[in-house]
Parts: sequence; structure tokens; C-alpha cells
Amino acid sequence: MTDTRWQRWRRYLARGLPRTLRGRFVLIMIVGVLAAQLASYAVWTSQVRSSQLEQLDELSQNVAYSVASTMRFFRSLHVEYRHIVLDQLRNMGGTRFFVSVNERRIPVDDIGSGAEKALVVGNSRAILGRELNIDEVLVEFSRAETLRVYNNEVLLHDLPPRWG
Repeated sequence: MTDTRWQRWRRYLARGLPRTLRGRFVLIMIVGVLAAQLASYAVWTSQVRSSQLEQLDELSQNVAYSVASTMRFFRSLHVEYRHIVLDQLRNMGGTRFFVSVNERRIPVDDIGSGAEKALVVGNSRAILGRELNIDEVLVEFSRAETLRVYNNEVLLHDLPPRWG
């Protein structure tokens, strides 16, 4: 028994391959179609993913600029008037964002990770830092069910819907 690996492999293929030319042709066509389908699926998914990341990049930049604009507006108000303006905005139907003026940071149960989150956090930090002249910007993601506002005891979903 001096069979080499190649000879054993060849015998295995010979047993598994169809013996007729028509059968081999059909097998080659099936393998070709499957390979083309897999290749097109791989190209399509990579294009969809890059398109989604481009859209997320643009959207996160727009949101960061809107947040910076809102923060500039509230910073321009005198401290005693901020709460009055917030109450007026809430009574008229809310603002673009939920705005709360707090004396200290409210801890957030940060969720998720990945390329999408890193992109949004990076854009937000860069734009808010540049637009508002802030050295350290903290951006976190939270589930709405666990997001606390005001004094760390009120949940966001406990507030009236028109405020958010």
C-alpha cells in the first residue's frame, strides 16, 4: 500500500463525482452559481454596511451640532431664567432634546459597544468639545427604561411624554 495522499484524494473524488459528462457539467454549474451567489452577497453586505456607517456618521454629526446649538442657547440665558425658559418650552410641547439643568453629574448605566457607538461618541466628543470649548465631553448610551434624570431618582419614562 504505497498510495500517496494525492492518489487517495483522487479516488475519493472519483467515487463522489458523477460519471457522466452531463452530471459533471451540472455539478460545475451548481458550484459556480453558489460561488457567484456567495460573492455577490459578500459584496452587497459590505456595501450596505459602509453605507449605514456613512449615514450614521452624518446623522451623529448633525445631532451633535444641534446639541451644541441648544447648549449655547441655554448658556446665553441668565442662570435665574433657565428654569423659566425650560418650563415654558415644556408647556409649549418640548424641545428637540430633553434638557435638564443639574448641579452634579447623574450616573448612567452605559450600554453597548462597537464600531457604531465609537463613531457616534467620537463625533459627539469632537464637535461638542470644539463648538462649546469644553475639554472633557462625556457621551454615554443608556436604555430609556433605566435613564435617570433630575436628581437620580426620576426615570425618564416617568416624565410626561411631551417633555421628551
